[in-house]
Amino acid sequence: MGLTSPFTAGAQITAAALASLAPLGAYKYSDQNSGQSNTALVANTDLAIALLANGTYVGVGLIVFSAATAADYKATFTAPSGATGGWSPNVYLNTGNNVVSDAAFLAFGTTAAYGGQGTADNQSYLVTFSVVMGAVAGTLQWKFAQNSSDASNLNTRGGSFLLAWKIA
Repeated sequence: MGLTSPFTAGAQITAAALASLAPLGAYKYSDQNSGQSNTALVANTDLAIALLANGTYVGVGLIVFSAATAADYKATFTAPSGATGGWSPNVYLNTGNNVVSDAAFLAFGTTAAYGGQGTADNQSYLVTFSVVMGAVAGTLQWKFAQNSSDASNLNTRGGSFLLAWKIA
């Protein structure tokens, strides 16, 4: 099943038709700290996208974070009950000008952890995801925490974002 245009030959272009082409989005305007010495995942207050029941979605996002080298950054997506699919974290770290990438496709709720480079050093990674919703609508939610308990701050940074397109 491929994408189909909401426009047909001779049809009037409406606001609703144009809106159907735009992605759903979530943007992180300011930093969010997971709490010092906290390894329990916390919901990111901004990085969540409401999805319709029985829809199929694909998406992408950029996650900007900072973490102490002792704490590291772990994260996951949680999806509504009955949803299937998963996500892939693709990490780019500036460690001696090396690029590290992990393109595993993980189930929702499975965490990925990445080494922190210091609380003042912003790092980022690209996430991709696909979701086939079940009969229940709900929210795709980004969650994060320290991977190892440490007294330092760990942040998901402002400027992080998610975009999702409904394809079926």
